[in-house]
Amino acid sequence: MQYDDILHSLPYSLNREEKRALILQRLSDLTAYHYAHCLAYHRILNGLNLAQVNYQAVEDIPFIPVSLFKEMALSSVASDQIVKTMTSSGTTRFQDLSK
Repeated sequence: MQYDDILHSLPYSLNREEKRALILQRLSDLTAYHYAHCLAYHRILNGLNLAQVNYQAVEDIPFIPVSLFKEMALSSVASDQIVKTMTSSGTTRFQDLSK
């Protein structure tokens, strides 16, 4: 299923198994892309022994803790191709707006 197909499909038109298969395929493709194009990510997955190609479930796909992005520059494109960098101070705290 292509992105246009997804965008033009009716809400709730996919059953649970179809949704899981779709997200598994997309995340597997994304993981493979970053593994091939980001040396640091490649090394992380190799170091964790998680560099398999055929994931059987979404839960098998490695995740990156958000805090890692504060520690290293992870990029899967050349620096001249970066069009936006999102940052966060990480200092936002819960505010009681009821007062």
